[in-house]
Amino acid sequence: MNKTKTGMMAVFAVMLMLATLAVALVPAGESEAVTDSGSPANYQDAKMWVLGNANGDTKINADDKSVITSKIGTPVTEAPMCDADHNGSITADDVTFVESLIDGTADYCYYYNVDGTICKFTFYDKINTIALHRCVVRSATILANFDTDVTIVGMDSAPYGEVEFNVSANYPGCVNVGVLKEISKENCATYYHDYQEALTDTGLVIMVGTIGYYLPNLEDWAVEYGFQVVRIPTWEHHPTEGLLTTAYLFAGCGNSNGPGDGDCWQHAQKYADWAFGILDKIKAKSTTIPEADRLKVLGVYTTTKNYEHVNHTRGPGSGDYENFADAGGNNIATRFGPGSKADWTMENIASYCGDLDILILMSTNCFSTNAFNVTEDMKELTEKMDGYVKKGCKVYAMSWALNGAPFTVQMVYYAKIFMPNDTALQAELPTMEQAWAKYLELIGWNSRTDISLDIQKVCSDVNAPGVTTMDPNSSGGGSINMTLVGGVAAAAVIIIAIIAFAFMRKK
Repeated sequence: MNKTKTGMMAVFAVMLMLATLAVALVPAGESEAVTDSGSPANYQDAKMWVLGNANGDTKINADDKSVITSKIGTPVTEAPMCDADHNGSITADDVTFVESLIDGTADYCYYYNVDGTICKFTFYDKINTIALHRCVVRSATILANFDTDVTIVGMDSAPYGEVEFNVSANYPGCVNVGVLKEISKENCATYYHDYQEALTDTGLVIMVGTIGYYLPNLEDWAVEYGFQVVRIPTWEHHPTEGLLTTAYLFAGCGNSNGPGDGDCWQHAQKYADWAFGILDKIKAKSTTIPEADRLKVLGVYTTTKNYEHVNHTRGPGSGDYENFADAGGNNIATRFGPGSKADWTMENIASYCGDLDILILMSTNCFSTNAFNVTEDMKELTEKMDGYVKKGCKVYAMSWALNGAPFTVQMVYYAKIFMPNDTALQAELPTMEQAWAKYLELIGWNSRTDISLDIQKVCSDVNAPGVTTMDPNSSGGGSINMTLVGGVAAAAVIIIAIIAFAFMRKK
């Protein structure tokens, strides 16, 4: 065999090896995740944060008794959800306590709140609720729709920026109590006496957000005046878990068969099954994407009347930061600092974001009763922002009010624009129209009940004329599809090898 043929054979062998390697590198599909039948080591990995939900699913039942029994003697730090009675150890008493939750004889339960604090909640047959922030009002009224024994006491005509927010117009079933912008120890007593009915089986609950933002002394006042405080995630990370947890607490009210039973709980379960069905799919896909292959994304909150300043970049701990990552994006907000940073101009944003792929502008005037004006403002701001970002960066506008229950719709939107080339995922996700329709069906509202929902829907579709954008109901754009690249590369190598082999045979 001459040197030419030997060399060609060597080249051919190398090409065949490259072809085999290229084919091997093409993902063959996602293998099924190995599930642990035990208990989550972190409460945030559970779908409902009530202690005793030992296996971390959406309900407490006999399955949790089995898990707790298998974990008796295990350190609480390794299985925190198994310590149902919150005494610092996992024993047979926890099994007994879970039995009382299941059969409805329990008078109370323990749960994790938005701050990761374990709190006690006493069950009552009827609840009156004061929600002290518009985002909390939104989630609270959803729970009220789930259960007629929960009365929401909301804010009426509370100013929000340059717009007016009217509870009675936007939320059915709310009791108007005037503007609740501030609350002190003294007016806590007033609210308590005004809205606590003279029935011993009635409880007053004040719903509010994280202790870092709202009323750090509220729990102390609650002890003095006898009401309960429930701090739930709304825009923070895990709003669906927070909503389901709070539904469980409220479902202990007015249900003869005990906590977790009755229309309230069944309705909340239907919502949770739908929401987690979508969220789990999105997160499972996003966790397979290396950081280097993710689109670089940034979300900023803006008041639509001030075009020169983008109020907040949303860093770690803001909720949006974590949600972007869960939806497959590489959130670059950390370039602006460790947390939520305010008062950045559009020039500032652009100077930090020369490699940005997607910019999402979120309107903080989402509670306006004038959807048309806010939508027009967002169109104008999007056009202005297009002049600052790099060519090819997609600019989207949406509403900040996609929190609480609408969070699931928000995550569908993110997944569609952050992972556009994952055709399998895109085929599994509902369209935006389908997601909105299902959400409204499950919470029992029609599309005109909450005006801010209309704003969210309209703003989510706003893009500046002339900006290259992607229809979130279709695929295309974004990062390179590595499966396709691998397949093309493999095919190219094989073709070259065939040509080389034919050339060698001629020799």
